[in-house]
Amino acid sequence: MTIVKQDLVGLQRTRKSIEKQNASAWEHIVVASSSTDTSVQYATALMTPQTTVVVQHGSGRYSAMNQGLSRAAGEFVLFLNAGDELADKYSLRHVEKGLAGEKPKWAIFGGYVKGPSSQIRVRPLPGAQVRDIGFGRAGALHPSIFYHTKTLKQLGGYNEGFRIAGDLEMNIRLAREYKPLVIDKPVSLFYTGGISTTKVFTTIFESSRARRLSMERSWVFYVQNFAVVCCQILRASLRRVSVIARFANSE
Repeated sequence: MTIVKQDLVGLQRTRKSIEKQNASAWEHIVVASSSTDTSVQYATALMTPQTTVVVQHGSGRYSAMNQGLSRAAGEFVLFLNAGDELADKYSLRHVEKGLAGEKPKWAIFGGYVKGPSSQIRVRPLPGAQVRDIGFGRAGALHPSIFYHTKTLKQLGGYNEGFRIAGDLEMNIRLAREYKPLVIDKPVSLFYTGGISTTKVFTTIFESSRARRLSMERSWVFYVQNFAVVCCQILRASLRRVSVIARFANSE
């Protein structure tokens, strides 16, 4: 499933990575928000029996994801947002092989994070627990997580009260009920530059709220959550100062 707003180039890149898959058992649901570019028109032109296109009603990424989820008919669903890609043409084959006979409620695969000048591999943590998921230690890239569609619907879908951290809140809820299947095979390419990597401070505070909402709370939790937020704010502030300093030196 792909949600898109004002990102024609990203949608084209995502779609191309799906079309080149060496597997035919896929369904692509595109939820397009109204925009000033031609992404809605491009998406509409993709409509086939294998591709469903929905023009979003309302606003917000999790509203879009829930609208797409309501139309998902496959056993598993992947949220591959506009701009992100499947890692190579064999990605869905790797997923089929990994899920065969397992019947998990959700599965975390490996992936890559691609920035402007570098690419790093992210390996999921074997045996990831709720705290690993909640505090970002599980190596869970959202375009590498396959969810059992019926289970996601039974949980009520995504919390639309979040702008950025709804994925994290959902994963915490899932982890409390079901242990994820973890397979260290890279199947996706996540591009930085989206809202979760540009709205850094919003992401930090929303992630903290997601943990407070869905994790089991104790004095240990509150201490750990406070420490993580402080460290993240410090790192983000230092990066911002570094960028300002480089800019000033270039003047």
